[in-house]
Amino acid sequence: MKEYGCFQAMYMSFYSRRLYRDVAKNWGIGVVFYLFVLLALCWIAMMFKIQPVINTSFKSFANQIAPQVPEITIVNGIASTPEKKPYFIKDPDKNTVFAIIDTSGQYKDISSAPQGTVLLMTSTTLTFVDKSDTRIVKFPTTLNMDIKPEVVKTKMIHFVGWGWVLILPFMILVSLIYRLIQALIYAVFGLIFVATTGARLTYGETVKLSMIAVTPAIILGTVLSWFDIAFHFQMLLYFVLAMVYLFFAVKSNKN
Repeated sequence: MKEYGCFQAMYMSFYSRRLYRDVAKNWGIGVVFYLFVLLALCWIAMMFKIQPVINTSFKSFANQIAPQVPEITIVNGIASTPEKKPYFIKDPDKNTVFAIIDTSGQYKDISSAPQGTVLLMTSTTLTFVDKSDTRIVKFPTTLNMDIKPEVVKTKMIHFVGWGWVLILPFMILVSLIYRLIQALIYAVFGLIFVATTGARLTYGETVKLSMIAVTPAIILGTVLSWFDIAFHFQMLLYFVLAMVYLFFAVKSNKN
């Protein structure tokens, strides 16, 4: 039966031989759950850092794009703008056209638009380029709506503010898969430590120890990322730190 739980392991992994003996002997599939909880907590902490940056960046972008977009009225599938002329939407950073709204008929297809244009809206169609594929969507005759750029901008900013709801599960899942693969690889190094220390551990037990031994590196990486601290050979530091703790974990199970 497990002597220590997930939250105890998070801080005891820095110093406790008893924890690593408990993990090797008594922990089963729960070690995967431990890794999941650890990564979830780290990513939740990082979301408080990442989400405000996303909000600020998108708001700045939206504030520059919205004034370039006219109000659009669609009645029975036919779009119109206040002036019958092309409206060019430019990338604020590159100052290049990436979208055109033209209900005047001057631009009938995207091939006649300036190079780099990925979206063209005419009075009856919406054309967009997805890599090398060009797609054309015709407005249904039943479509009736008013598009006000400022209203759309406000709703988009609000939606982006909840972006972490989508980002967080994705990042946890990806990082969990990465760490599981990493543990399988690190366990090979662990077997070398087993041979040099004389510890009686199987590959499976070494995999479990690897999942716990990376805890200090994960927590250190999270803290450094939070404070925007980066330096040369940072990844090497994390690897060395994980190996030191893996050796400590294996040696703790020597007797």
